[in-house]
Amino acid sequence: MRRLIQAQFPQWPTLAVTPVRVDGCDDRTYRLGTTMSVRMPPANDDNDEVRGPGDPASDR
Repeated sequence: MRRLIQAQFPQWPTLAVTPVRVDGCDDRTYRLGTTMSVRMPPANDDNDEVRGPGDPASDR
C-alpha cells in the first residue's frame, strides 16, 4: 500500500497508512492520514458472483 501511495500520490509520502479493522466487506480499507481512507480489493479478487451478463470479466 505504501509503495502504491508513493507512486500515485507523491504529495502524501509522509501520511500514515493504517489498516482498518475488518467490517464484513470483501474490500480492504486503510486510513490514509487522519482525514482520508483507501479501499482496495483483496489481492485474490476472484468474486465472479458479483459480475453480471455483459461484464467482460464474467466471460472468464
